[in-house]
Amino acid sequence: GGALLAFNDIARIEVLKGFETVYLNLDEVIRIIRESDDPKAEMVARWGLTEVQVEAILNMRLRALRRLEEIAIRKELHQLAAESARLDALLSGEVDIVQSINPKAVAKVNQSEGAKALVVDGGAYTCFPMHSDQAPFNNLDVRQALKHSFDRQKFVDLAFDGLGAIGRDNPIPPSDPFFCKDVPIPTADPDKVKFHLKKAGAENYAFELYTSDANYGGSNAAVVAVQLMRETGVNVTVKKAPADGYWSAVFMKVPWCTSSWTVRPTAITRIEGGYVTGAPYNEAFWSSQKVDQLVADAKKELDEKKRASLLCDAQQIISAEGGTVLPIFVPWIDAYSAKVKNLKGHPMMFCGMGQWADVWLES
Repeated sequence: GGALLAFNDIARIEVLKGFETVYLNLDEVIRIIRESDDPKAEMVARWGLTEVQVEAILNMRLRALRRLEEIAIRKELHQLAAESARLDALLSGEVDIVQSINPKAVAKVNQSEGAKALVVDGGAYTCFPMHSDQAPFNNLDVRQALKHSFDRQKFVDLAFDGLGAIGRDNPIPPSDPFFCKDVPIPTADPDKVKFHLKKAGAENYAFELYTSDANYGGSNAAVVAVQLMRETGVNVTVKKAPADGYWSAVFMKVPWCTSSWTVRPTAITRIEGGYVTGAPYNEAFWSSQKVDQLVADAKKELDEKKRASLLCDAQQIISAEGGTVLPIFVPWIDAYSAKVKNLKGHPMMFCGMGQWADVWLES
C-alpha cells in the first residue's frame, strides 16, 4: 500500500485527467485516432494533453474509450486528490512525518520553509520478467534485444522523475556491498535490437507487456518503457490490468508482465528469491546451473572477497542471459517537519525503518 503511493498518485491523476478529456470529447477523440496522420500531436495541440496522457489514451482500445464512465473517473480523481492532503498536512504543520511521498513532490517539500524530503537509495525494484520457458522469450536473442531496447537513464527520468538507481537486469542494487561493478548498463541500441530480433525470426513479433497500478511506478512506468522501446524498433503495446487481483490473475500467468520487489537483506537472498532453480518466485521461469552452483558456493565461502567474486559472476550471467529486464531500483521517499531532529534513512524501509530511538521533536 504505502510503498506504491510514492510513485502512483500524481502520475495516475495525470492519466485520469486525460481520460476525463476523452469522455468529454469522445467522438472527436475517436475521429482523430482513426483519421489523423499524427493523432498524438493533434490531441496535444487541441486539448493541451501531456505526452503521458496521450500515450495512455492511444494504448486503449476504441471500445474501451466508449465504456469510460465519467462518474468512475471523477471518483478515482477525488480519491487520489485526497491522498495529496497528507502532504498539505505536513506543509501546514498539522503532522510531523509523512511516509512515502511522490517523487514529483520532493522539490516542493525542499523549497518549503518548514519541511524536508528524505530520499534514501533502497533495494526495491520494478522489473519486466518474461516467460523464458516459452516462445518467443525462450530465445536468448529475443531477451537480449529487449534488454537493449531502451535508455535506462531516460526511463528513470521520465517514469520516476530521475529518482532511483539504474538497474542492470540483476537484483543486486548499487548500495549492496556485493554489487558487481563489472556488469555493464544495457544501452539503447536499435542496431542490436534489429540484429537479435531478426536472428530469432521475431522482427515482426507483436509483444504485449502487461502492467497495473499495483506496481512501483504504476502503469505509467510500463507506458514510458514501451514508448522508449518503440523508438528502437520494438513492436510492443501495453496491456493494463486492474490493480485488484493483479498478483493472482496476471502476475506469472501472462507471457510478459510488470513486477515489483521489496527489499531482501542480502545479495544471496535476492538471487535465491527469484533467479535460481526452484526459487519460489522465479517469475521469468529462467534458471542456470552455473548460477545455481555459484550461489551455492558463495553461501559456503567465508572469505568475503572470494564470495564477492562468485556473486559477481552470478550477476553477470543473470544480466546477460536472464529473462528479466530490471531498469530501476526505487528509493524510499519520505517527508518530515524541520522540527523533527536526527531522522535518518535506512535502505531497508521507509522512515528509517522505524529506528527512532535517537529521534526527537523540537518544541
